[in-house]
Amino acid sequence: MAPSESDLGLVEQFARLAPLSMKEREVHFARLRSAVPAIVDELRELLDHHDQAAGFLEDSPERMAPGPPPARPHSIGGFRILDELGWGGMGVVYLAEQERPRRTVALKVLRWDRYAPLAVKRFEREAEILGRLQHDNLARIYAAGVDSIAGVDVPWFAMERIEGVPIDRACVGWTWERVVETLADVADGIQVAHAAGIIHRDLKASNVLVTSEGRAVVLDFGIAAITGTDRSTLLTFSGQIVGTLATMSPEQAEGRVELVDERSDVYALGVMLFELLVGHSPIDLSGLDPASAIARISRTAPRRLRRVRPDLPRDLEVLASAALAKDPELRPRTAGEFADDLRRTVARLPVRARRATGFHRLQSLVRRNRGLFAGLVATFVLLSIALGVTLGSLGKVSALNRSIDHNAALDRARVLEEQARSLWPADPSRLGDLDAWLDEADRLAQRLQPQLSTTRWRDRPVGEFPPRDREPEEVATDLFDPAREHGGYYDVLNRRGHAAARDAATVGALGEEWMATIERIAQAPTYGGLVIEPQPGLIPLGPDPHSGLEEFAVWGRAGEIPERAGPDDRIQCTSQTTVVLVLVPGGSFWFGRQAQDPDGPNYDPEALPHEWLGDRSHLTLAPFLISKFETTQGQFERVMGFNTSYWRPGEGHLDYVVTARHPVETVRHGEAVLFGKHIGLDLPTEAQFEFANRAGTDTIYWFGDRLEAGRDLVVDTSLSGPVDFVDGDHTGHWPVLSLHAPVGIYAANAFGLHDTVGNVGEWCREEYWGYRERGEFNPATGEYRHPDPEDTYGPHYPVRHKGQARSAGRSGARNEMFGLETNRDLGFRTVRALSGAWQVGDR
Repeated sequence: MAPSESDLGLVEQFARLAPLSMKEREVHFARLRSAVPAIVDELRELLDHHDQAAGFLEDSPERMAPGPPPARPHSIGGFRILDELGWGGMGVVYLAEQERPRRTVALKVLRWDRYAPLAVKRFEREAEILGRLQHDNLARIYAAGVDSIAGVDVPWFAMERIEGVPIDRACVGWTWERVVETLADVADGIQVAHAAGIIHRDLKASNVLVTSEGRAVVLDFGIAAITGTDRSTLLTFSGQIVGTLATMSPEQAEGRVELVDERSDVYALGVMLFELLVGHSPIDLSGLDPASAIARISRTAPRRLRRVRPDLPRDLEVLASAALAKDPELRPRTAGEFADDLRRTVARLPVRARRATGFHRLQSLVRRNRGLFAGLVATFVLLSIALGVTLGSLGKVSALNRSIDHNAALDRARVLEEQARSLWPADPSRLGDLDAWLDEADRLAQRLQPQLSTTRWRDRPVGEFPPRDREPEEVATDLFDPAREHGGYYDVLNRRGHAAARDAATVGALGEEWMATIERIAQAPTYGGLVIEPQPGLIPLGPDPHSGLEEFAVWGRAGEIPERAGPDDRIQCTSQTTVVLVLVPGGSFWFGRQAQDPDGPNYDPEALPHEWLGDRSHLTLAPFLISKFETTQGQFERVMGFNTSYWRPGEGHLDYVVTARHPVETVRHGEAVLFGKHIGLDLPTEAQFEFANRAGTDTIYWFGDRLEAGRDLVVDTSLSGPVDFVDGDHTGHWPVLSLHAPVGIYAANAFGLHDTVGNVGEWCREEYWGYRERGEFNPATGEYRHPDPEDTYGPHYPVRHKGQARSAGRSGARNEMFGLETNRDLGFRTVRALSGAWQVGDR
């Protein structure tokens, strides 16, 4: 889709691209280059000037050096270099000595081997901002300047060298009061940074050193962000979330940059408070992958401070809970407020982290006047006993009400379980729905927790879903059981983490890979000038060495990302491999087959009348992605939690044993659709399947007009070893007719797709129909719109290449099955439409 006229103006494009990262801009440049090449150079120049003026602290991965810097010079800016303390992509830090006054400093220097005007501006901006941070609890800058190194004018700045130990080690053995007072000093320093417009974003114990004099000093503003600049600076250039997960606020972990502000640092201070007083984090992230860790940060309530340290004041727990609130609006507004409240806990004064209600003030008053209130409490107890006798009868009514409420809660658990089935796919578009479900489930868990049954999900066989006729108590227990991998609370929690992390993991972290992929696609003749955007949820795998088409792995629960190996560098599909998609170029082709004209397209003497519509069979499809292999049993079980197959791993025929690499079969049409929905995929239309199977051919089979021509093609001996080709009325099969092969055994066609002839038949998306002259095809997918929906075959769906009969492998042959029917020779593969903006040549 080409840009509209209104989009092509220089001013409009500048406004659109200025907030974007470098890699995101390149995607737009590629699109503009083919539409309005005249403005691209001028637009780049304008954006370069804009970037140099804006500048920010974080290093750009584009500038990252592949190795250490050159040999260190003898001196820089009048400082004698003593040693190298560390280096990164933009700079190197030396231990240096200043003569007057004599002192050692940490000297940061821009890497002269990576010199670039934009890097200079950013480096100078860092020195300028850090120079504003004058506070005892922040490292000081002494001097800054420019010196000539290897013929290059290189900026540098000298800052205080802090000799100390991390605060978590320094405070071992301290009283809680000393810990709290020291952390209050740290918060004071952070408040100064916030006042200067700087958010630290990576506060943690290792970034705070305590000197021998007891001064706590905050270090490492390397990924700090400047408030008031564009929010895109809160991510790295590649879009990755920056910081340390263990101390990261929910909004920062999820990449919600519009919410990241000073209160995100307050959250990190709350984590540090908990860690320094207890010895571990308030939320346990051990053993979790990033997606699960983000889900836990976002959804799991932190531990209560006094449950681990009951000796600590209640107000300190209140303050810690406030700082660790999921909602930034509920945290202390500033680091200064947090510091003030810390000191109030030491003075035994009410904290301001929550409204000081009358009851709270009374608590503080009692703590300070225990003797006076002891007698009052005794009197109150006697009065309470008398009152309790009077209200005894009312307790029965209350018990009945609680019973009614409990039963209603149990019914709600069943509703939530049903709703969880529809919360797919787990992508950012569903975050609101997932949050709403989890919020309600959290409230329900609070109501049911005391009464939940001790029956555990883990007592049932693996892969077995709970029956729908369970008792209400069992439904609630199953819903909240941590051992339940599919369909329960913790599954939805994991989906939420997956949704929040998807874009950062598959686009942000792979910026360079996507840019290379987009450029290859745009330059490849096969794709006809196709320009796409990065595809969230997919991992680029590079082009297939034989077809030249680009291939991608589906990120997430379907399986592991495959590797290329072997002498021909092909995808290595195993039992653990995720779904691999091939980007098919799209284009025009003849759909179906005809038996009337031997010299016409798609001639097949066995064609049936309902398989051809004359000139209307000439379709044009948009580019799309389709599975390289049939869906495996391993992929299906990891996503769905069960395996429908007749032949399952460990079973077999003769000497051949089925593995999870074999295709899933005995699967209903609706189950295949749900599998795709769970991971953002769909079933192919009949037109898409045939287009991909033909791979540019119009012959009876994709390898020719005679089945015998595929004798060495249908069975891929490079993978399987010699396999007898079955003559007669059947296509090649591995190794016998009653057992399907592992996916990838049958040779790939010209698009690099395996198993499109032989192995199992494959479901298609739309309802089965007979051709009608008044029907219409979708111009992008080829899906047929029946003119008389009530005149269809009912809930029947197309099946391509069903079974092993000779006729089944013919490219234009059609079959159908009842949607609820199953067959041990029936499976499926999936497709995905291109997301975002794309265009092909002049179309």
